[in-house]
Amino acid sequence: MAFIISSSPHINSKETTSKIMFSVFFALIPAGIWGILKFGVYSAVVIFTSVLSCVLFEFISQRYIFKTKIRILDGSSILIGLLMAYCLPTSVKIWQIFIGSFFAIVLAKESFGGTGYNIFNPALIGMAVIRILFPADMVGVQVDGITQATPLGIMKWNVDMQLAGFTDLFIGNIQGSIGEVSKLLLILGAVYLFLKRIISWHIPAMYISTVFILSAIFKQNPISQILSGGLILGAFFMATDYVTSPIFARGKIIFGIGCGLLTFSLRKFGIFTESVGYSILIMNLSVPLLDGFNFKKDFMAMKINIKKYVYIFFLVSGILYIATNLFSFKKIHISKPPDKSIIFKEVLPMAADFIERENYTEGLDENKRIIGYILIIKTEGYSGQIDAIFGVDNKFKITGIKIISQNETPGVGSRIEEKDFLNQFTGKLTEECVIKEDGGKIDAVTSATISSRAITDAIREKMAIFLRHVKR
Repeated sequence: MAFIISSSPHINSKETTSKIMFSVFFALIPAGIWGILKFGVYSAVVIFTSVLSCVLFEFISQRYIFKTKIRILDGSSILIGLLMAYCLPTSVKIWQIFIGSFFAIVLAKESFGGTGYNIFNPALIGMAVIRILFPADMVGVQVDGITQATPLGIMKWNVDMQLAGFTDLFIGNIQGSIGEVSKLLLILGAVYLFLKRIISWHIPAMYISTVFILSAIFKQNPISQILSGGLILGAFFMATDYVTSPIFARGKIIFGIGCGLLTFSLRKFGIFTESVGYSILIMNLSVPLLDGFNFKKDFMAMKINIKKYVYIFFLVSGILYIATNLFSFKKIHISKPPDKSIIFKEVLPMAADFIERENYTEGLDENKRIIGYILIIKTEGYSGQIDAIFGVDNKFKITGIKIISQNETPGVGSRIEEKDFLNQFTGKLTEECVIKEDGGKIDAVTSATISSRAITDAIREKMAIFLRHVKR
């Protein structure tokens, strides 16, 4: 008897790869429409950009980099782009999506040989790269210009907000990534795929039930854990990917249990609120090993295969990373938050005590007399929001300035935190805080005029508001 061995996906079906891809795409459309209605038109822009950039990078890589047959119409890159967009919040920037698409298509898919050869789920690689490189833009969902906490964030960090009820979680009346919020529409899409026999029950059932059981054991609300975050999207549409999941039923069951174990562990003990994508990626490493168990009952009798040992190495590395992550998380929560007075002292050094008011902080001397003020500024820089504080004395001359947080370009705009730039403000009246390009006395950071101007403009505007308040 002869056996033909070929690359995944291995599907006993008359369906072509193209039909399967577009069937999954069709099943995901209702959830995407809900995301657009929930979060606004920009959600549609994110989805369109993600899909278009993935198709573009696949064409470029197949035509010019790897010089293989052009297969952009098989639907794989379109589906990857859609799934990646569904994993992102509306706070993501367009140019960041292109970076994620490059990693997803060129590095995670085409560099391995294209459809059927990739080790990792490309959409999740793209998502992971964006979230790791740009964490400040991934912290929440922008609604009317305000970043709001997701249900997982509320549960994990004990945010002072009421957690959504089961109905809202199920329908999608919550904050989250674009395509993950409506569990109802995602489940309907999954039912459609079940009926067409495109996916099987093994991975989703084991994945979800594992999270349910662990939640109950650790006294978490199982229903909230299942309906929050990207668990439903990941269990039905990503963990079941033909190429990066096991072939046989036994392997699929173990794979699903592993995904559930990692997802719950990282949610409860890790530093991230959401962990579905990372859990699936880690379990992708185990697929060759899980498939191998189906050929030999005696693991030790298996023919030595260096590739399997490489996979085992990375799997162990992932486990060690998680263990380190748990330890770091514990240390973070044990440590006490810094004393505000230490930061205030940096910008108003002559003050002995501080009293926080509604819109400013008073600096007092040893006799409890006001000798200055501290003001907070929030402004938009080149790459994102800049938060800072500055102090002024009774003559409204600046005594110091400190950047609290910024997302400017490393090595360029981020240099607004350097003393050479900030020390220029000391001793100046706020109306003198104008960069030289605009006729003032402040040297802008080289190649970062926008970031520098954002600081100077914010200082003048804040002081103007404060003076109107003082003169009442």
